[in-house]
Amino acid sequence: MRLYAGVIPVDGRGLAALQQRDHAPGIENPGLVTVFGGLAERGEDAVSAALREASEELGLRASRAELQPLLTHEKRQAASAPTTCVIFRVSVPSVGALRTTEGTGVLVGAPAELLSDRRLTDTCRRAVDALCGW
Repeated sequence: MRLYAGVIPVDGRGLAALQQRDHAPGIENPGLVTVFGGLAERGEDAVSAALREASEELGLRASRAELQPLLTHEKRQAASAPTTCVIFRVSVPSVGALRTTEGTGVLVGAPAELLSDRRLTDTCRRAVDALCGW
């Protein structure tokens, strides 16, 4: 079973940020909207992987204590091995100031508004839905 860990940055105004994926060959979810994250590397737990991915993709330096569990979800896709997805909420000063090193940009909005975007992956939709109840 693979382990995927991701984060959804949220600011004090309640706005959340998601990743707009590009169409690069070989990536999962090309052109869709996902949380910031990726597969855990050997020896990483979900928290360590989420912190590494937040740093790599957003330059975000967060501590273990700043990650708030949001969703654990098992994903099964025909083209890949079963994956346990663990998504965290992390507070940031401003989601509008975030810049990503992957994908085509950052999608920002209130969680309820983000749910209307048809490009959200299933796991991302579940995580944003959980965020609505925060």
